[in-house]
Amino acid sequence: GSFQFDGNGYLINPANGLKVQGRMANEDGKIAASAPITDIVLPLGQKMKAKATSKVELAGNLDASLEPKGTVLKTESLYAVEQYTDGSDIEGLLAVGTANETITGMIPNSTTITIDDGLGNARTYTYVDDDTTVGNGSFHSLADLIDEINNDFGPAGSNTLIAAFRTDGAIQFSSGAGANLNITSSNPILEDAFQSASGDLSAGPRATDQFSHVATQNDLLVNLRDAQGNSLGLVAGDEITIDGLVGGNPITTYALSVQATTTYGDYANAIETALSLTNPEGVQIDANDGSLIINGDGGTAYELSALNIVADDTPGAGGVARTVFNGIFDSSPNNYDEIQKAEDVEQSASVTVYDSLGNQHNLTLVFTKDVKAPNRWAWRAVVPEPAVITGGGSGVVEFNNDGSLKKFIYGDGASTLQFNPGSGGADLVSIDLNAGEIGSFAGLTQMSGAGASLIIRDQDGYGMGELERISIGEDGSITGSFSNGVVKLLGQVMLATFNNPGGLLRTKDNLFITSANSGTPVIAAAGNGVRATIHSGAL
Repeated sequence: GSFQFDGNGYLINPANGLKVQGRMANEDGKIAASAPITDIVLPLGQKMKAKATSKVELAGNLDASLEPKGTVLKTESLYAVEQYTDGSDIEGLLAVGTANETITGMIPNSTTITIDDGLGNARTYTYVDDDTTVGNGSFHSLADLIDEINNDFGPAGSNTLIAAFRTDGAIQFSSGAGANLNITSSNPILEDAFQSASGDLSAGPRATDQFSHVATQNDLLVNLRDAQGNSLGLVAGDEITIDGLVGGNPITTYALSVQATTTYGDYANAIETALSLTNPEGVQIDANDGSLIINGDGGTAYELSALNIVADDTPGAGGVARTVFNGIFDSSPNNYDEIQKAEDVEQSASVTVYDSLGNQHNLTLVFTKDVKAPNRWAWRAVVPEPAVITGGGSGVVEFNNDGSLKKFIYGDGASTLQFNPGSGGADLVSIDLNAGEIGSFAGLTQMSGAGASLIIRDQDGYGMGELERISIGEDGSITGSFSNGVVKLLGQVMLATFNNPGGLLRTKDNLFITSANSGTPVIAAAGNGVRATIHSGAL
């Protein structure tokens, strides 16, 4: 027959007003086996009360290949005294005295320097990329130039002057023949660096600027200079102490005794040991500018801060401070350029959850990769104010070596996440965070690659909703669609069958009534006890 809902929400036969009967579902959308046969009634404007979220389904992947970042600190440029055995390229040497700058613009096979002893002897030497012999008029390093000068002007040559390195990195010229030295160069910086050596050598030796090369790991600590060419002031017998914070915790003070043979590389290794660094970069010396680069281990648990490295002349406390050294390495602001901050690997996902009044709350779960334990992530829950987490707000998740779920636990012994909604009258919300079955790949996993990100697959809460439309299935199930997006079973139309349908008595309006011959009606759902189907919207 043709049925419709009347003004009171009853499903009726409009021809005679008779009501269609069946079983009604409870608030959870379920029909109990013991539910009575009753009139089908769906009042207009039927409301569905809000349901607080009680379960959140987690899925997706935490990327095992992501690596946390460590603190990276860098000092100012450092130099070391240029000595004869260093053989450094003149290009890039720091000249302090007259030039007071780095020598640049040296052009191989073009840049020249001319030495004139004022006694009728002059020689011009050419800068080259590489020089391995003496007497060819070429130079690459200051040592090469000294050899060429001594070859031409020393005892084997005119015997009018001698050039030699001083311990401070300057080249000293001396003469027993009364030479009046004049030095010129096609490179103006190089000429300035040699300017102070020009003059009458009969009055005594004259010297160039002091030269320094970019510091390397093999340079002695006692030979190091700052970016302006000032000695760091270290001498054998000094002590360097190293202090600082790793992950906010103070390290054990480390002391390095400066010996005449202690190198810049030894100092870098001492810092690496003091900070207990385990990453392969550790403490490096920048080949471009001689600065010290300290690479902290990854993650905020190993964040480097308050690094304080100082030197004095006495082992233990109370010595005379080496102020130039300390001005580079102590904890004064701007001594260390933080070129990278320590960062954890974090992945997060958010979902809207509901309290008992239907208020929405944005729940975010943040997962932080554990830098100390493999296959382990810490998690924490975040809800915006006025909501406040009261329990189960953090914990850890662990994975097996194949990436499947091993363990998901709450840090405070709780079994659910609880938060106070902070909205008047709403109950405390308790949510089961379901990360999946242990050993399974269906929920959370940990694999390398960003192909699948962390997601929150589902949650079971919703706000209040109003019934917007209904549909009736072939088995008579009445399903309601509500304004909150929830689709819910409301009831089920039931059918009756008889052992002897021919015994039914026909009445008006295509209706039948039972008789002694028809037998007792057997009431069941279409397709389940009654071989029939119901077609909605058809006659």
